[in-house]
Amino acid sequence: MPFRPNQPSRDELASTMSDGGRAENVNFFGEGGIIRMGKKALLDEAKRLRAEEIAKGATGAEARDRVYQGTGLYTQRNIPAATPSLQWKMETPSFQARLTGIDPSEFGPGKIETISRPLGEMLDYPSLFEGDPSLADLRATFNIVLPGVKPRGGYRSWLDPESPGFNRPARNYDDPIYVTGGSHQDMMDTLLHEIQHAIQHRSGFPEGFTSKGAHGDIAAQKFDEMQKIAQRRRAEVLQGEPPEVDSPAWFEWQMNPEVQRLLGGYSSIAQGPGIAGRPYMGYRLSAGEIEADNAAKRARTIGLLSPDQQAAAQRLQGPWRTQEYPEDITWRSRF
Repeated sequence: MPFRPNQPSRDELASTMSDGGRAENVNFFGEGGIIRMGKKALLDEAKRLRAEEIAKGATGAEARDRVYQGTGLYTQRNIPAATPSLQWKMETPSFQARLTGIDPSEFGPGKIETISRPLGEMLDYPSLFEGDPSLADLRATFNIVLPGVKPRGGYRSWLDPESPGFNRPARNYDDPIYVTGGSHQDMMDTLLHEIQHAIQHRSGFPEGFTSKGAHGDIAAQKFDEMQKIAQRRRAEVLQGEPPEVDSPAWFEWQMNPEVQRLLGGYSSIAQGPGIAGRPYMGYRLSAGEIEADNAAKRARTIGLLSPDQQAAAQRLQGPWRTQEYPEDITWRSRF
């Protein structure tokens, strides 16, 4: 039989997908589920118990779909057959966020400006600040540049008062988060990406990485590891006897969104890094980078819909379905 999307993954990748040894139930909050709710548990206990009950009746992708459709909660990976407890996540809808502190008219030819403000003064995102009020006080530097300039940004944990590695207060536009963009959309995408990295670091979850300096060798090595897994998983998707070519069953199988997602993700890595190079692609495959990109992507795409359509689209497309690469060819890093 050909691969079916609801089959559980055969390679749990314990070494690269470990959760840092945590086995207890933990509440998460945020796009991709990344703020640990230690001080204020917003996760509905009845909803969590319901998710665990649903998960008992199935495993793998099927169980994750059932839980998400029934409760809105999910796990980052397919649900294994036997798990004493699960780390449930729920999504803060990034598509509801609005960059209100900068007007789109402030971007354009000849317009260059640098602004330093707390996130709460620049970003309309109530559900995020309810989950972690201290994020509203986190300062960010916004560099408005000429249109067409490549957007970039960063999160500097040593300037973040809520970071375990906090070193000194921010000063003179030297803020924990900095973003540079030549358009309102570029600025918003980059800001959501960097906020995600701040949440990851604060909560002790897998972060982004870099391909610069000595880290490039590590990233290249990780790409090699993920490429081998992608080659194996791609073969699993294609194994067996697929439906007869050009038959209705074959067409249906080819057009299955989950098959397309997996084949596209695995194939792009299995075939090699291309001109991007191994270090860069290894950096792109870090779980934190994929998660941060997905936060911006979901805001950009689902945000185009009407409010009524947004809720339906969010539920139909779980966060794991919109990220660029399947989760079993990502690796987890911590600084």
